[in-house]
Amino acid sequence: MKGRFRSVLFYFIVGIFFVFPQVLYSEVLKVGMGYRPPFMCSKTAPFSGIDVQLIKEIGRRLNLQVKFIHYPFNRSLFHMKKGSIDMISCLEKRPERETYMYYLSQPYYSVEPVFYVRTGRNKTIQRYNDLYKGRIGLSAGSAVFEPFDYDEKIRKFPVSTEFQLLKMLITGRLEAFVGINSQIDYLANREGLNHNIEKADYRPGEKTEIFIAISLRSKYMIRFQQFNDTLQEIVDEGLLKEIIGKNCGQ
Repeated sequence: MKGRFRSVLFYFIVGIFFVFPQVLYSEVLKVGMGYRPPFMCSKTAPFSGIDVQLIKEIGRRLNLQVKFIHYPFNRSLFHMKKGSIDMISCLEKRPERETYMYYLSQPYYSVEPVFYVRTGRNKTIQRYNDLYKGRIGLSAGSAVFEPFDYDEKIRKFPVSTEFQLLKMLITGRLEAFVGINSQIDYLANREGLNHNIEKADYRPGEKTEIFIAISLRSKYMIRFQQFNDTLQEIVDEGLLKEIIGKNCGQ
């Protein structure tokens, strides 16, 4: 009798593992992420930063193994279209992007676009029209603010990384560049270049909320609401504020 019971129990457990394989192992959530401190503060593993900690926590609560793949921002967008990655973060809402991804409903940070110039030249850009005077750098694929994003009269020079923008500005290859204040301030201080640059007098005056999104081609779209609810839980618990504080020194 005991032997029969053990046999039934064995096949019951095997059946559970077959029907619910997540009991045995976590599925992999592929996340495209570029070097954008303080959101991602390293180019190679072990990765660190606000987004890394936040997405790892989401993955932990949903029993998912998170795999971060280092891509420049524009390349992450390309892979989101193909569905070869599941998720992207540090993302502003733009209608054209919603054709191939869904945003989680809860923004997790707000940022402000700022124009940076060489030290002592903050007066060279005091209003929007001053942007027509020279080459303006920006991160490739980024959406900054309107009307700048669609203004073809501005001589824009897109590059892959914010570090390139810093170096090109300091060497005089750009009149100015536009970047997100939290990222550029962090990077300039870390690289010891903060004394070489300063913020232009002109400020667009717009803060932008940033989001996490899932590719429409991802297998995890069927769990979209679970991702939404999990992020909301993290916000409500105050854990997101704690993560931001640790990474930004707040």
